[in-house]
Amino acid sequence: MDDSDRATQQEELARAKALAFRKPEPVHNGRCMNCSKELPAELVYCDRDCLVDHERAEAARMRNGR
Repeated sequence: MDDSDRATQQEELARAKALAFRKPEPVHNGRCMNCSKELPAELVYCDRDCLVDHERAEAARMRNGR
């Protein structure tokens, strides 16, 4: 194993660790993730306020271990 192989191995390990901590992508279901208002299929939140509210609620859930 040469230096290039070791560097590649380290890079793959770092990438795997980073992916483990990635936020999950929101699911597009036609409703706002925060207030459940009907939306076109490509939208996840109806406006910036709903996005911020939902992120705050998720952060609180994480802090509380839920």
